Formats: sequence, C-alpha cells, structure tokens
Amino acid sequence: MSAISRRYAAALTLLVVSLLAACGGASTPGSYDDDGLKRQFTEGCETQARKDGQPSPSSFCRCSYLKIRAAIDFSDFKAVNDRLKEEPGPLPSSWREAIATCR
Repeated sequence: MSAISRRYAAALTLLVVSLLAACGGASTPGSYDDDGLKRQFTEGCETQARKDGQPSPSSFCRCSYLKIRAAIDFSDFKAVNDRLKEEPGPLPSSWREAIATCR
C-alpha cells in the first residue's frame, strides 16, 4: 500500500470511529442500506480527503464505501467501529486491502 493509500486508510479509521456514534440513538443503522450511514460516510470521507489533498474526493469515497460494503460484513463493521472507539488504532488489514485500489 502506498503512503497516500495509508494516509487515506488512516483518515477512514477516524471516519469509521465516528460513523455509528453519529448515527446513535433510536436510529442506529442495522445495515449498509441505511441512507444516513452512507451519507455520513461520504460527507466525512470527502471532508477528510479534501484536507489530505486527495485529487478526487468524491470518487475515492464512493469507491471506499462500496469496497468496504462488499468486503466487510455489517456486523464486523459495527464490531470494528466499537473497538476503535475504545482503542483507536489502524484499520484491520482486510479493510485496508478492500480500499487499496480506490483513487
């Protein structure tokens, strides 16, 4: 994984940690099909990607969401999110691999 991809993976770590918390309460998403989850992921990802100088934030974030959705079971997504809220750290390698081709 290139240095740029590692940086975006780190940015996505921050995003994932805040996603379900932002969706908290009675409207906690139960699947990737939740429009609020997709919107928050995309908005947060694009904001971070712009800060990092990513040349195509929309494309990168759309790709990242679709790749994570395809590769990671939603229950695992939630479990990793919960773990990262408690103990911040890198995304699991399966997630980094899933988004490695996103630009």
